[in-house]
Amino acid sequence: MRHFLFIILAFVSTISLAQDTTATAKIDTTEISLKKSKILIITNEDNQEKEEKKPESTTKRKIQNTQAMWSGLQIGVNGLFADDGGPLQSQYNFLDLDYSRNRSIALNLISKRFDLGVPYVGFSTGLGIGFNRYALNRNVRLQYDADHVWAEEDTIHNFSKNFIKTTHITLPVFLELNTHKRANNGFRLAAGFEVAYLLSAKTKIKYKYEGKKQVDKTKGNFNMAPFRLSPMVMLGYRDISFYAKAALSPFFIDGKGPADVYHASFGLLFSFD
Repeated sequence: MRHFLFIILAFVSTISLAQDTTATAKIDTTEISLKKSKILIITNEDNQEKEEKKPESTTKRKIQNTQAMWSGLQIGVNGLFADDGGPLQSQYNFLDLDYSRNRSIALNLISKRFDLGVPYVGFSTGLGIGFNRYALNRNVRLQYDADHVWAEEDTIHNFSKNFIKTTHITLPVFLELNTHKRANNGFRLAAGFEVAYLLSAKTKIKYKYEGKKQVDKTKGNFNMAPFRLSPMVMLGYRDISFYAKAALSPFFIDGKGPADVYHASFGLLFSFD
């Protein structure tokens, strides 16, 4: 009989709780007294599924690429100009160039981009190696001593090629701007400076003598400035960019070579992204 009574009371209690259900989650406790004992019935009336809300991210959108825009293979044309961007002074006409044969090639192998905490803006630097070839237009041999640089005309041979070649280690510092959170998926702009250190220089002359091909190579620094500082800009889309740079420092050491001679180059950059 006691068991039967207990079942009836529990059933009545459950119906009573169901009638008091509300839209919000509640925990109710029902107490049933049976002579020497008490029964507590605890129910949770919230039967609705609870959707866990994900906290909104407060993290700023960062560029998802740490490779600098400068990184890659750089191919272009170089030249020698006066400080105002015009042709060289007439007394330095032995440096007249054949621009169709001039080359500027660089391998920008090491690079790193740093987030500045502003979406789509970053700071970048790196390390590369650059090769420049200047094709002289005249039949001259470049000469130098401790204090001067000059040229001697060769009236015997007819040069098919007359090159000045230089190799530099390059280190850039750029501020980069991207239009996409992935740096290689949108338009890209970078501006800054490139520092170049002269590793080696030489001249290379090709001609024929008595029907045989001859190649004359002369190594030396030719009083070229050991360091070169060049403002540089790059504008591109995805992995292909246009670049241009012009040196602020002279091509030769001041007072030891032709004055008012500056290096400049432009071309394409194919990124390693």
